[in-house]
Amino acid sequence: KLLKSVVGFAYDVDPEDTKPVSRFPPENLFNFDEASCSWPYGERSSCIRSKKDEAFAASLLLQRGDHKILSPIYDMINHKSEARDTISAEEIGEGFLLKASKPIKAGDEIVHDYRECLTCDVHFGEISGTPEILRDFGFVDSYPQKWYFHKFDQTISFEITEVTKEDKSTTLELSWIDDKKPHSASQVEWFDEQYQYLMDVHKFDIEDAKKESNIPKHELDVIIQYHQALTTAVRMLIQGSDEYRNTCVGDSCNK
Repeated sequence: KLLKSVVGFAYDVDPEDTKPVSRFPPENLFNFDEASCSWPYGERSSCIRSKKDEAFAASLLLQRGDHKILSPIYDMINHKSEARDTISAEEIGEGFLLKASKPIKAGDEIVHDYRECLTCDVHFGEISGTPEILRDFGFVDSYPQKWYFHKFDQTISFEITEVTKEDKSTTLELSWIDDKKPHSASQVEWFDEQYQYLMDVHKFDIEDAKKESNIPKHELDVIIQYHQALTTAVRMLIQGSDEYRNTCVGDSCNK
């Protein structure tokens, strides 16, 4: 229920759509039917008892494998954004041989970008960002973060990076991906409304959830982390759209 509030999951976001939709990504977060219809690994088997079982099987393979291959030991490698070219894979029969792409010092952690498919020619990082990492793997990505908002019959996409300044303090910077940014004042105004919505979610839903004991602590922590990351992303999107901005975001105004 709390996560649905964070992503704005409701029937009334789009008056012309009778299906439940969400204000924010990730898509197909709660819809097992749509998730099962998006099975990316070939024909569906008749032994699958239900679409919900199929969605679970797809999620298990996505989280614990690489494309079509379940791979013990390999699935213990942690994720790090943009950790490309650290390891490579060579297919051998029905499996693959995992190799280091560069020297790894003893004691160094081996990391891998989960959006990078080693056994296929697809880099999901081109279409998958922080919301999809949450949906598929259950945690909030660290910086750099990529965000893809499919709104207004277009995709608004950007990356947020953490930059260390000369005084050792850090700041966040936004860069548009392929110049896919808002193209009108009305679009920026819509995001400003959503920012206010997220602030209300924090004030009411999240604060109330902290007082309840029926949400496991780890799940609550992840939901709060995603809400914070999403709120920051929307705020920076608005601030990065200076040519169309006529709104205040928090304490920052540009009228």
